[in-house]
Amino acid sequence: EISYTQQHQELLEFVSTQIALAIERKTAQQELHMLNLELEAKVAARTTQLNEQLVELQQRERELTTVVELAQILRQTHKRAEMYAIIQSYMLDALGAQGASLAILDAETLELVYAQGMGVFQPHSGLRLAKGVGAAGWVMRNVSIYINNDIQNTPGPALVHLSGDIKSLMIVPMIVDDQVIGMLEVGGD
Repeated sequence: EISYTQQHQELLEFVSTQIALAIERKTAQQELHMLNLELEAKVAARTTQLNEQLVELQQRERELTTVVELAQILRQTHKRAEMYAIIQSYMLDALGAQGASLAILDAETLELVYAQGMGVFQPHSGLRLAKGVGAAGWVMRNVSIYINNDIQNTPGPALVHLSGDIKSLMIVPMIVDDQVIGMLEVGGD
């Protein structure tokens, strides 16, 4: 027969307190571990976000540097043909394109007249297109940027026979005093 004494009670209370403290400590350790994991995940996500922002800022800096360099060179150039070649060369480099061309609207004939093209768009040189024809005509008519990253399969208004084997095409209007005077286009794979 068992008869519990004050010593048994004190022992059980002591053991019970120690177990409770151990459980509480273990729970706190698990919570701390979970908080550390969450913090590490947040730090990793924020680091990734900051790295992406850094890459974007570096890209933006390169673009702005290119624009400043282009503006400086164009201020020193007085012949249109030279200006067009410089602009297209910068477009090829800045956008990693395989082709670049530039066309100016002839106000008398309302045709886009292509200057000497570069890269895969070199055959565009001297080309004359009615203002509303093709993707360039669409850009002129809508005063909007045209981007197509699958021109061979979904050409839209683009004239595929003029685009060669490129996959992507981007055309932007050149606007002066709210009037479209021409367009720039780049293309590549």
